[in-house]
Amino acid sequence: AHISQPDKRILGKEQLDWIAAQASDASQAKWLLLGQPQVVQELKSPDFWKVLQEPGRGDTGAFSHWQATFKNLTHPGFLYHNHSAPSSQSFMAKEPQVVTTELRREFLVAVAAGAYGIQMNFDSWTGYVAERNRLADILAGARATAPQRGIVIYGGDSHNAWAGTLRTAAGEAVAADFDGMSVSSPGIEYYRPWLPPAFEAAAWYAANPDLVWADTAD
Repeated sequence: AHISQPDKRILGKEQLDWIAAQASDASQAKWLLLGQPQVVQELKSPDFWKVLQEPGRGDTGAFSHWQATFKNLTHPGFLYHNHSAPSSQSFMAKEPQVVTTELRREFLVAVAAGAYGIQMNFDSWTGYVAERNRLADILAGARATAPQRGIVIYGGDSHNAWAGTLRTAAGEAVAADFDGMSVSSPGIEYYRPWLPPAFEAAAWYAANPDLVWADTAD
């Protein structure tokens, strides 16, 4: 409930008013580009459980691997692979490692967050729902006055890369949202190296129907 409070601000009225004015002044332009430092589109917690209920999300070999990974990570003493290990490491450094009780708990928290729609990240527009809706409404107004104009948001700061759609609270698509990865800082692949990158990405797709591209490995 806290993330939806109307008084929570990430830009504030002055900057939102400026965006509205700029969008109005540029009504004859072919494109409206909004650059800012965060992921604006809604990104719900990845749903690993849902992925395993829908075999079509991966080819047969990959899906079987994801099932085995899920099973192993929920059983202390089973083995897992470090998928973030660089190719330059020795063979021994890439050998399977043992699932600990702490790792099992961490994975189950991630599974539960996705399955029950629990938001775990508030360090972006996801933590400012009312403010994001205000921005989306401004862009919806800009689209209504100049329907021929494309609207693109560019952001980042998540250390991974995403492409999707920003919608108003009513569900109207108002902008394409592209979010670039970092140059050197680690992303999800650093914090969850025990998951195959394709499984991680599939879980984000499963939880976010408007997400069309995700790079969770670089």
